[in-house]
Amino acid sequence: MPPMQIGRVRLKVRDLDRVAGFYQDVLGLRPLSQGQGRMLLGTSTTPLLELTGDPGLQPRNSRDAGLFHMAFLLPGRTYLGRWLAFALSGTADRAVLADPWGTRIELAPAQA
Repeated sequence: MPPMQIGRVRLKVRDLDRVAGFYQDVLGLRPLSQGQGRMLLGTSTTPLLELTGDPGLQPRNSRDAGLFHMAFLLPGRTYLGRWLAFALSGTADRAVLADPWGTRIELAPAQA
């Protein structure tokens, strides 16, 4: 049985431009479409993250339930290595980081 897979993640954010900039600058995602307070980011062919801007959102209380972690599976170690060269220094089997709001993000090769 193939592993379970989630298509795209949807996040509501207070500052759409700032969050979108983070995912573009740090992860290298590309804008696929945008308009009316929304932006869809992904690779050149695959949508991965849909952001909806809402300036009225209250800061998240650390005691509230929420998204803890999302993972982006890359086609293989070569792709992870390319991303690591893009964003970090050194090598690893996976990279785990957090966006400016504390959402943990894991990047790992889909196949070892």
